[in-house]
Amino acid sequence: MGRGKRFESTTPPTGAGPRATTFECGPDTFAILSFPAGDPALPDTLSAAEKEVCLLLLAGATNAEVAERRRTAVRTVANQVASILRKLGAGSRSELPRALARHHARAFGEQ
Repeated sequence: MGRGKRFESTTPPTGAGPRATTFECGPDTFAILSFPAGDPALPDTLSAAEKEVCLLLLAGATNAEVAERRRTAVRTVANQVASILRKLGAGSRSELPRALARHHARAFGEQ
């Protein structure tokens, strides 16, 4: 690609996991996870509720939207988001796709 830009895409060898695509442009790095049809494989370290919240976060839902959809308190969702980020080593919800990409790269022996 052009000067200062890098594109990288990885697919697990089994083809069963998500495809992680990262774009670097200057100091910014963007990560996109593409999951195969059906439920994506999320880390086993996440509880069932955290996995559901994680999927909604990846879809761009706010804490209030997640709480409404799951019929729970916004504070409960905030606690679940904090737990997800901690377990995946992400500093913020915007880092979640990249953290999942790192997790899957390690799980499938890449990097």
